[in-house]
Parts: sequence; C-alpha cells; structure tokens
Amino acid sequence: MSTGGSGSADSVLSVRRLCVLAKGKRILDDVSLDFPPRSLTAVVGPSGCGKTTFVRTLNRMVELTPGLVVEGSVLYLGQDIYGPRVNPVLVRRRIGMVFQRPTVFPMSIFENAAFGLRIVREPEDEVDQAVTEALQRAGLWDEVKSDLDRSALSLSGGQQQRLCIARALAVRPRVLLLDEPTSALDPAATQRVEATMERLSEEIVLVLVTHNVGQAARVSDRLPEVRAKMRAKLLDRIAQLTADVDHDRLEQELAILAQRLDVDEELDRLRGHVTEVRKAFTGDEPAGRRLDFLMQELNREANTLSSKSQDIETTRAALDMKVLIEQMREQVQNVE
Repeated sequence: MSTGGSGSADSVLSVRRLCVLAKGKRILDDVSLDFPPRSLTAVVGPSGCGKTTFVRTLNRMVELTPGLVVEGSVLYLGQDIYGPRVNPVLVRRRIGMVFQRPTVFPMSIFENAAFGLRIVREPEDEVDQAVTEALQRAGLWDEVKSDLDRSALSLSGGQQQRLCIARALAVRPRVLLLDEPTSALDPAATQRVEATMERLSEEIVLVLVTHNVGQAARVSDRLPEVRAKMRAKLLDRIAQLTADVDHDRLEQELAILAQRLDVDEELDRLRGHVTEVRKAFTGDEPAGRRLDFLMQELNREANTLSSKSQDIETTRAALDMKVLIEQMREQVQNVE
C-alpha cells in the first residue's frame, strides 16, 4: 500500500506522491504536500473533488471505506503511517479528526470530553485535568464549567461541535483534521469555531476541509502559498491548450478549469474582464484568434456555473479574475 518517501525535516506531517484509487479510477493523483508545525492549512474545492478523501488518508480513516486503494506515503514525524507495523488506532490518537456534523454521545458533557481518554485508559487522577484543559483549548470551558454533568445533547450545535473538538484534543494529538466543521452551523457558531481553530493553530497542526473560500482566507495561514501554486498550474495548462487547440478537448478542459477557479458571485465582473480582453485581441494574428476562442468558451462556462451555483460556496476571496486573464494573455503571447 505504501511506497515510502521522505518528508521535510521541519514538517510534522508530509504527503508524498499520494494517490487514491476506487475500482481502478484515480480519485486523487500524485499529491505531495508538507504540513509544518503550528499551522492551519485549508483544503478548498467544490463538492466531489476529493477533499474529504484526501484528509481521511492523513490518519488512515480512508481504510474504513471498502474498495479504496492508497498509494504513496503519508509521513508523521518521518514515519510512514501506512507501514506494515503501524497501528492505525495509535495513528488516530496522534492525528485526530472532527467531522462535518457534531457527533456527541448521549452522556454528560464531561464524559463526552473524556471518552477518548477512557478508551486509552488514562489514569483517573489525570482525566479531570485533561478534560478541563481540552474544554479550555476548545473555547467551551467558560460556558459549561458549572454544569459538566449536564447532557451533551442539550448543547447548541456550535457548542456540540466545540465539544467534539475538545474530545479530540483531550488525547493530545499533534495534528487535528477538520472536515467542514462549520457547514451545519449558524454564522455566530461558525465564528466561535473559527476563533477556536485560529487559537489551536498556534499550538498544533490543523488541516481544514471547506467549501468556503472566504473561511479559508480568514483562518488559514497558507492560502496565499496554495493559491499561487494553483494559479501557476492553471496558467501552464492554459498555455498548453492554446498551443494546439483541439476544440472538443478544450471544451472539456475549460469546464474543469472554470470549476477549479471557484468562480464567485461577481460573474458580471468576470464577464466584463473577458469582454475587455476579447476586444483587445480580435486581430488576425493566431494568438488573437485563439485567445478570442478561449475567452468565449470561458464566458460560456461562467454562464453555466452561474445558473448552477446554488450549491457552490462563493466569496470575494476567490482568485482575482482580471489579473488571471491578463496573465493568460501573456502566456498566449509567449506560446506564439
């Protein structure tokens, strides 16, 4: 299952040449990434692009889904967690996870927070202190400290999610994976969970899966780095497409590119930029004709996305389309 590899010496967690296959189809392909200490990395993208599958590979939760095959390496402190002698239970203690919907148990707030400690048989005299510290780190202590025997089911949705974070923190993980932890919460609860994530990122490694580019921009300290890499890859792909236009293939590729660009709610602004570039490049040169065709196709895909955008998170933090199109123009000129 694992092919080995070497991670960055400064990273708590590293991914090398990671692929996930389902029935021979690649869900994830050749992913390599480092997660440095005290950081929050956001994994952003539309539904179905593989975000959750990726984050579940980081603590071997993916193995609980039948039919998935993992290739490549996931290194925790330099050790491949998919090694034959590695216990997945111990992996999940060091690399915890919080899921999309709060999963509290029908027991007291205290026992919910202590659940993982009971599983690993933490000495009873240390449980109280560990629970207190976990609730404090999750930003919930002040709200529940006088009523720890109360049923966790009586808490609000946001409080339940922070209780789940506290339960994961109680066993002292070095990495915490969060799979869309605020998607079912109201704005006020979302803000509290985001504040908790920001505080925790000063202590441990956090990996956040989200549809919301705005949320990623607010809490992640690595979004500019990821955005720059994404933009560079898109520009390279556009240059390849314009060098040798295959209309059918171009139509398919543009549909994918448009989705990856996370086209936001300001599609009118995008169309305005497209029109400007098309007017500037409608001459007889090959570059002009190719760019004009490219802009028309991108505009058509933007219209399609606009009509189907109810389930796509949109935000002003999406890529600046005007800058991107200008860079596309430069790439086309370079190709010619």
